[in-house]
Amino acid sequence: MSRTILEVTNLKKYYRQRAGILSAVRWREQFIPAVDGVSFYLKEHETLGLVGESGCGKTTIGRTILRLTPATSGRIVFDGHDITVMSARELRPLRRRMQMIFQDLDAALNPKMRVRDLLREAITVHHRLSDDEVGRKTGELLEQVNLKKSKLSSFPRELSGGEKRRVGIARTLAVGAHFIVADEPTSALDVSIQAQVVNLLRDLQRRLGLSYLFISHDLEVVQLVSHKVAVMYLGKIVEMGLADRIARAARHPYTHVLWSALVEKKSKEASHALVSTRTSAWGVYDFERPVSGCRFAPRCSVYEAKGRPAVCTDAATEPQLRDIAQVLHVRRNVADRQADPTSGRPIRLRAVEAQRVVQRELAGVQWRVNRRPVVHVPDDSLTRTIHAAGDDARAMGQLPATVTSRQKLHAAVLCRRIGEREPRGDVHVRT
Repeated sequence: MSRTILEVTNLKKYYRQRAGILSAVRWREQFIPAVDGVSFYLKEHETLGLVGESGCGKTTIGRTILRLTPATSGRIVFDGHDITVMSARELRPLRRRMQMIFQDLDAALNPKMRVRDLLREAITVHHRLSDDEVGRKTGELLEQVNLKKSKLSSFPRELSGGEKRRVGIARTLAVGAHFIVADEPTSALDVSIQAQVVNLLRDLQRRLGLSYLFISHDLEVVQLVSHKVAVMYLGKIVEMGLADRIARAARHPYTHVLWSALVEKKSKEASHALVSTRTSAWGVYDFERPVSGCRFAPRCSVYEAKGRPAVCTDAATEPQLRDIAQVLHVRRNVADRQADPTSGRPIRLRAVEAQRVVQRELAGVQWRVNRRPVVHVPDDSLTRTIHAAGDDARAMGQLPATVTSRQKLHAAVLCRRIGEREPRGDVHVRT
């Protein structure tokens, strides 16, 4: 049984902000709750996906866990060591085992250093090695991340987006990391490069036993790579559970809204969900000073439908993250729980039901990227369609109408001829 490698308890990170000159004179300070009482755990060889809109605190959690940003309060236990209040000297031996792939690699990679020097710096920061040993280790890293040796003499500005990602991944592996915070590793990349990065991360996890905290706002990628998913809203985790469970039977209204965006807008089910979202109070709010009680209340369709009950915005009844099943945790407001008891049937948007139809229709499609399957599922009902068409692009037109346009685009760009052999690094897509 896998042991727990990371445990976070009631983690908080508040940023101090002054409202103006008078506030500075009177010493009246305001605090922005970037992360407010977050708790979760991560086991070895496991991936936890962290999703939510921009500004909800995802990156702050990653930086705080690694002690790149000091926590306001809470407890962080990594590999059995409480690192919350460790000094820099005490923390140094553990830092090599926990690393971060930064989102902005243009800022993370020194523009004046060649790839060879970037990797050498990472290799020698914790170990004293000879030049021959450094050269051998560099070659192993290039092989692990599928990067050509000719790129060693290149500067970061001369690399493509995918190559920069590979260099960033290689630097984390160079120090022997076991736990990696991947902050938007597929952002600003086209879908073909995204698939290569995802396949690489999963292959490394399988071979090296890595654990990931995968931060992203791309729900399809998160659902693809994650074992568990945590949904964040304004500094709090509102729902957490197995990736398939979150996508199929989400309990929190905010999770419903996020996953309904994956379904094609033209479908009747998705249109109903989108119209319901737009007609609710989905406006611009002051995220620096969230409402008391349930923070999602001003945007919640259930809150609006029930006439805005005061219990939802009462500070004394702030919803807590409750364990409603062995694999699902949810933070719901009081009015929502009264309307739909925990023991009752799970709330579902019709859009989620439409997504299940998509899953059935895609049950036999097998796409390949650079001889690596992106989707590999048992049934071959649609594989015959691809073979009959003889060309992947024309086969796209024969897919059922329930397949979303995004999935068609994703498949059309990624796939190669089905006749290719020697598949490696298969990834199972859970649509």
